[in-house]
Amino acid sequence: MEDKKRDPNMNERTAAIITTNENVSELEELVASAGYKLIYEIIQRRSSSDPSTFIGKGKIDEVKVILSKRSVDAIIINGELKPSQQYNLEKLLNVRCIDRISLVLEIFAKRASSKEAKLQVEKARLKYEIPFIRDWIHRTKSGERAGHFSSGEYEATVYYDLIKKRIKKIDDELKKLRENHLYIRFKKRPKAHVISLAGYTNAGKSSLFKALTKKDTIVDSKMFSTLKPLTGRIADIKEDLVLIDTIGFLDSLPIFLVESFKNTIDDIFTADLVLLILDISDPLSEIERKLNASLKILLPEMDLRKVIFVLNKIDKLEYSEIEKRIEFVSSRIQSKNIVAVSAVTGTGLNSLIDMIRRYFNNSEHLELRLPYTEETNSIISWLSKNTIISDIVYDDEIRISIECERSLRESLIQRAVKLSQPKL
Repeated sequence: MEDKKRDPNMNERTAAIITTNENVSELEELVASAGYKLIYEIIQRRSSSDPSTFIGKGKIDEVKVILSKRSVDAIIINGELKPSQQYNLEKLLNVRCIDRISLVLEIFAKRASSKEAKLQVEKARLKYEIPFIRDWIHRTKSGERAGHFSSGEYEATVYYDLIKKRIKKIDDELKKLRENHLYIRFKKRPKAHVISLAGYTNAGKSSLFKALTKKDTIVDSKMFSTLKPLTGRIADIKEDLVLIDTIGFLDSLPIFLVESFKNTIDDIFTADLVLLILDISDPLSEIERKLNASLKILLPEMDLRKVIFVLNKIDKLEYSEIEKRIEFVSSRIQSKNIVAVSAVTGTGLNSLIDMIRRYFNNSEHLELRLPYTEETNSIISWLSKNTIISDIVYDDEIRISIECERSLRESLIQRAVKLSQPKL
């Protein structure tokens, strides 16, 4: 056990961490961001968690002794608890036990300020609760658990139905908010290019947003400080480029949590260009982990040709280390769009802006209409390899929206026209 010294004058909620591996630095950040005072950490080295209680019986007995000497408000598990594991832990230890996902949801609830953010957080919390409700229903049937539902199975079942109805209502509200959000954005600036800032939490997205827009925004070092997307125009340039700062990514998030924030994440997927921010001052292993976590969210929806990889926080490194990290990232992605910057000192920002300008100055949006012919499939295959297909609709004809290099524009139009002409 590692004891964390506590200031006797502090009145924060107290917590202890239970982990089966020593990589707890990120969880410690989450604990602090949620407003807990970390008192101690309990480590049990094992390859997999106990299916019943997450940690083994011997470690349970050890934790009981520790709690009897120094109690805490919550025990935070470095992992994802099954409902049965949470139930058994709380029953044995007589203290609130939460997992990493529940902790993240607590932080989201604290950070949410807009109606859209609050609805997304509520949806995520309700989806998280569903398996626990199922477990409660099962236990109330067997008479094993009253607790949350003192009236038994009937009350638990009613609550479960209410959750499903509430999620449906939230989805409807979020859809309306999203449509209104897009309408207002494009009505105000119909010709503007949209650039989205994306990246792992605490990579410096908000600092970069402030540096590029020169907006006097508050930059918070706490995790998930941006739940409501911020919008601004890149300063000191003629081009109409709108910049959007979005929610930070986190490793090992369950699918339901990512999907709950679809409205916010869609700002990334619908952008004309994405700046993927990486904290380049991290150790190489952390850079790789966070890069992989970010790409896991982006790649199903995003063409990497629409992404500029921004290696931030070079002010914390020696020149030789910067070069080493640029080479490291380059070796792991199929892209030449990499730039190293410091949002704090401004180093590299002109290079980033030049790269953004080149991207848009060399890009052309085309709407192609193709008939169904033997050649059409080969053309679509070529387009997918050499352009960015943003939309494709199969109807009486095939309508394809693409972003391509300007040099390709005329030849593509001629090819589409030739396909549409009747053969004699």
